[in-house]
Amino acid sequence: MQNLNELETKWKGAAEEAATADALEAIRVEALGKKGEITGLMKTLGTLAPEERKTFEAEMREAGVDWQMHLYGGTVHSFTNPQAAERNNPAMRYSEAADKESWAAMQELFSAALMT
Repeated sequence: MQNLNELETKWKGAAEEAATADALEAIRVEALGKKGEITGLMKTLGTLAPEERKTFEAEMREAGVDWQMHLYGGTVHSFTNPQAAERNNPAMRYSEAADKESWAAMQELFSAALMT
C-alpha cells in the first residue's frame, strides 16, 4: 500500500499551489473523485491481507487520522442493493443484515460529521 504520508504531502502541496478555485477543484477530483488516487486506494482496503491491514492501521494512527473501518463478513459487492441478484453475477449479492448495519453506521457518521 502506498505510504499515506507521501499521499498527504503530495496532495497538500498541490492544494497549496492551486491558484484558483477551479484549480483546487481539479485537484480535489484527481485525489478524491470517483476515479481519484486516494479513492482508488481506499477501494482496495477490503482486499488487504491481514498483515497489509495492520500496516495501514499503523500508518493511519501515525498520521493522527480520525478513521474507522467497517467490515461486513460474508458480503460481496452490492450488498446494499436488493436487486443485486438480478444481475446473475456471483460477485454481487444483497445482504439485508449488512445493508441495515451499514446504513446505521453511515447515519451515525453523517450525524457526527454534519450536525456538529
